[in-house]
This record gives sequence, structure tokens and C-alpha cells, in this order.
Amino acid sequence: MIWLDHRIIAGGLRDQACADLLAARYLLRSRTFAINGQPTTFAHAVVAKCQQACEKLLKGLFLFNDRGFDPTAGHRPMTDSTELTAHQLRRREGFFVAVNRGNSKLVPDLRWLESHAPPSTAARDRR
Repeated sequence: MIWLDHRIIAGGLRDQACADLLAARYLLRSRTFAINGQPTTFAHAVVAKCQQACEKLLKGLFLFNDRGFDPTAGHRPMTDSTELTAHQLRRREGFFVAVNRGNSKLVPDLRWLESHAPPSTAARDRR
């Protein structure tokens, strides 16, 4: 069955991330409009779509390399280590090193973007 192949699911996460980025780019082009007389834009939706794209790409990377990774657990794979195995943490650190080679500001920016995601179930349960 197709759902049992973790690499196909990882590819689907990549495709969903691309769709989120396309939606963000489209929303970026929209003009200011009024809601109840207050000027607003879709900036919040752009941030949300970019955060979701980053989350899905990283989860897809984890899942592609680790069949045991649960892509449905949490929304913060960049900053929340509570639901990652030691192997996944090493993968994440390798990802950070590779990304930092291209642009040393990208990982902090991705972490900031991720801060806009809802807290994980585990984080809510600890309260």
C-alpha cells in the first residue's frame, strides 16, 4: 500500500511545502484592504504559509531518512526537541550546518518563523 512507503509520504510533504510557498507568494502580491475600516494585508497568512512550508520540508527530510519518524507529531521540528530521537536530532543538526554554509542568517530566521506555529501537544500537556 502506498501509505506504507515513508519516502512517498516524504515526497508528498515536499509537494505540500511547495504549494504553501506558492500560496505565500500569491498572497504577498495582494494590496492593502479594509476590514471594519481598518487597513490590513495578508501578511499574517504569508508568515503562516512560509512557516508551514518550512515545517513540512524538514519533516519530509526526517521521514525520508527515518521510517520511524512521525510527521504528525508537533509543529516545531526546528526548535522543539522533545519529540525527536537522537538520530533525528543529529539529522537536524546536519541540516542546520548545511543551511548555514549557504546563509548564516537562515537558521535563526527559520526558527523565528517557526515561533509562529502552534505549540506541540507535548508542550501543552506539560502545562
